[in-house]
Amino acid sequence: MFGATAAGVPASVHNSSTTTRAESFPDGREHIVIEDAVGDALVPGGGDLKSLEVWAATDSIHWVVTLASSTPSSIEIYVDLNGQPNAGTPTFLGGSPYGTSPTDAWEYAIAMAGPVATLYRTESTGTYGIVQTFPVVIEGSRFHVTIPRDLMRGNPRRWGYQVLVTDGNRLSDFIDPLEISQKDLWQDLSTGKRNDIPFIHIRSK
Repeated sequence: MFGATAAGVPASVHNSSTTTRAESFPDGREHIVIEDAVGDALVPGGGDLKSLEVWAATDSIHWVVTLASSTPSSIEIYVDLNGQPNAGTPTFLGGSPYGTSPTDAWEYAIAMAGPVATLYRTESTGTYGIVQTFPVVIEGSRFHVTIPRDLMRGNPRRWGYQVLVTDGNRLSDFIDPLEISQKDLWQDLSTGKRNDIPFIHIRSK
């Protein structure tokens, strides 16, 4: 589904400035914020990821993806529930040539395409299936989707996250890893030295 851009890595790509924040509120809600570097889209003029927010309450989990502009894009959110090696699915949706390391294998994925979000869940090692679809609320460059809590259980503070933004069949942006610059990772991905995109973990389990 994804292909390397012909122009290669743009000059604006720079070292990771990803930041994470977790908040707990007296009413039991949890709020996770992951902010990505702006201005590092891999596709000139393509979707540029700005942030991922997770609002978890007793009855729902509200997801908000914000781009730097209202560029039409497809968005995929991946969630690693436990950080356990090989417990989940290592391949991304849609035939992507990229995937995860065994430690980051995901259990849930949310694919937003236009007004519809599709929730996927791992069925067995290496396979996944559709759980349900939900409406996407688009407010300018912010994309909202709410998932019932009984479909996604667990503590969001202990999850690992990655977001892929695509422009057509090209990977346009993702959350910059904490341990390697986006430029260096993309160079390795583009040349086939590796095919895994690391997840962001709020805290170790």
